[in-house]
Amino acid sequence: MAGEAVESVHIQNNKAIESLSRQEIQAHFGEYAILVNGAIVSYHSTNREALTTASRQYAYGEFSVQRVEPQPVEMGFADFAKYPR
Repeated sequence: MAGEAVESVHIQNNKAIESLSRQEIQAHFGEYAILVNGAIVSYHSTNREALTTASRQYAYGEFSVQRVEPQPVEMGFADFAKYPR
């Protein structure tokens, strides 16, 4: 799979996990989702289980595995470091 195609699949899969409702996050919190073509295809209790299942069913670059948890709110960039003068 070409690099751009893999990146596109990754972006689609990220959007799918980010679009989970509060109820879906609560129902599957801490589980690992297998994402394919921008859709969640299954949930698993461990990362290892999800990776094993996905690698048996899909080719490298066709899937993502992500932990189900609330996504942080994007606050932009703020730098509060103290720099020497």
